Amino acid sequence: MCLIQKFRYNFNVKTIFKILTLLIFVLITQYASGAQKAITYQIFLHGEDSVIFYSELTRYINKKTKSNYISIFEENPKKAVEKILKKETSIGFLCSGPYVVYRNTYYLEPLVTIKPLPERSYRSYIFVRKEKPYKNLKDLKGKSFSYAYLESFTGRLIPIGMIKELKEDPSKFFSEIIYSKNHQQSIFNVIEGKSEGGAAMSFIYEYLAEKNPHIKNKLKVIEKSKSYASPLFVTGKYTSQEEKRVLKNILLNMHKDPYGKEILHKLKIEKFIEITNTKNYDEVEDFINDIKEYLP
Repeated sequence: MCLIQKFRYNFNVKTIFKILTLLIFVLITQYASGAQKAITYQIFLHGEDSVIFYSELTRYINKKTKSNYISIFEENPKKAVEKILKKETSIGFLCSGPYVVYRNTYYLEPLVTIKPLPERSYRSYIFVRKEKPYKNLKDLKGKSFSYAYLESFTGRLIPIGMIKELKEDPSKFFSEIIYSKNHQQSIFNVIEGKSEGGAAMSFIYEYLAEKNPHIKNKLKVIEKSKSYASPLFVTGKYTSQEEKRVLKNILLNMHKDPYGKEILHKLKIEKFIEITNTKNYDEVEDFINDIKEYLP
């Protein structure tokens, strides 16, 4: 078995076992309590570990509210926001791209956003294998490339905008496009040689590279986009004002509580902060409008 295969096997089996154990516990708890409320997590900032960390965040909210929220994990942005509109979930954690794409159609209201740790920012990373000669995105013209999914802001839409800035046609720039379904798989596609380059969210790339030195040893980031508005919690028009107030208060004060601070540390978040205006998200919307012909 090659080094990469060993790495993938060891990483996935342990993580998948933990995730399955946790999900079984969540399901048992859900049915035992007759739980109705839910929190939907769409953007996975920590790869497979996100399920573990987000479930702990939900338990924290339950402890503070004496409620029985359950965690729903839905990486498909449209399906995630549909759950909010259909009252299947009270609150959702979304990437800024899907938020601005769907906020008007699905009546999404921003609740709080994350303040990353000082050395981190929300942007797109373009990466290749270390031994390759590519120095920037332009060098990848005519090569194969891995995008995350169609609506992914950092994993697809930002790179498309970067290609347009090169005065190139994004639909013809790469010889082959692979949709990985998530950022983590785009990283492994490049490691395993399934594509010459890839794009992923900075938060996910940095977390996985820190956890797995193999990624840092095998890959190099050749281009970084500018930073944009961070992922955020949103609610829908059917979420009551009282529920919004309670959830907002809990999230905004997590960093003042020892247990809450511990969870934030795992999430690589300094704290949750209030969204005083939507200017930063309007900038994301303007960016997406410039490339709207490439939206699904």
